[in-house]
Amino acid sequence: MKRILSSRKGKVAMLAMAMVVIATVAVAPMATAQEAQKNGKPWILGKLNNTATKTTGLIGKVATAAALQVTNKAGGTALDLRVLTGVAPLTVNSTTKVANLNADLLDDKDSTDFLAKGSVRADGNIADSPAVAVAPGATAIPISKTFTAPSDGFVMVTGSVGSVINAAGIGVLGYQVRVDGVPATSDPLAYALNTDSTSIFFDSGAVTAVVPVTAGSHTVDLQVTEFGNGSAVLGRSVTANFVPAGSGNTIPVSTESDATSSQAADKVAEVQKKASE
Repeated sequence: MKRILSSRKGKVAMLAMAMVVIATVAVAPMATAQEAQKNGKPWILGKLNNTATKTTGLIGKVATAAALQVTNKAGGTALDLRVLTGVAPLTVNSTTKVANLNADLLDDKDSTDFLAKGSVRADGNIADSPAVAVAPGATAIPISKTFTAPSDGFVMVTGSVGSVINAAGIGVLGYQVRVDGVPATSDPLAYALNTDSTSIFFDSGAVTAVVPVTAGSHTVDLQVTEFGNGSAVLGRSVTANFVPAGSGNTIPVSTESDATSSQAADKVAEVQKKASE
């Protein structure tokens, strides 16, 4: 009887020890098993807390269509990507252009940081014949150009002119660029070409001004005035470069002393003196 009881007690003890071992083995990997269940569970639609701690991959072999397509027919977006601040929400491995992709920023710059198509333009005109004779005291417009400013902005006007003496004596040809009939400077002798019939047969020069303009049509031109005995304009050009932003002068710019008949006479006398030296 004692042997039977002793044998039963031994079996019970052995069974208890086995259960402890099994329980220990089962409890030890429980956390790992729970983590594996998160990564191995199906993706439940309509549920926001699908959880994964490893990358979920989809390898498709679809030759003529997308491997994954998300469609929302209720009016909301089809895709919403959310990440921590400073982390890119999307990465790609291709530089191929994506058709119909409408992005708000480009290299962290807003669209207003870029010049739109047609916002910058250049217009010009150049000629060297026929010659334009300018008599003493006369004014002429040997060349002009009309352009359309796409918006308010600034136009850089450049005019160049070459002249020869057209009579015996001295030629003093003042020249100016104008925008819509308004000269850049109020002094017609601020820029001048000096020629004479004995030694200085030809002279040339150029002038540039940046002027604010409004959107719409404008005309730029080159105006010349003869203060001497007569000149003839040969080569001449005028260009207009428009930009939407910048700075410039409201014209006409007042010079230190505007030209008068006495100043013109002094200019002629100065040229005559140089010619006789």
